[in-house]
Amino acid sequence: MVQDSLTGLLNHTSTKQALETEIARAQRDNTVVSFAMLDIDHFKSINDSYGHRIGDAVIKTLAGILTHRLRKSD
Repeated sequence: MVQDSLTGLLNHTSTKQALETEIARAQRDNTVVSFAMLDIDHFKSINDSYGHRIGDAVIKTLAGILTHRLRKSD
């Protein structure tokens, strides 16, 4: 399993492997690589206030926005 079942994004292990691959490619090609990680501030309060079902919906929505707004190569 390479994808998170909720979001469809790469899971932790697959993300690390993809990053290692891209770093190696950048070193070989003498190019730059960038990596961004997002954190949802105060996310625990969303789960505490509205429940995990709503929290899951927030995460799934954010993943959908990222998937549709970024290029496949990103």
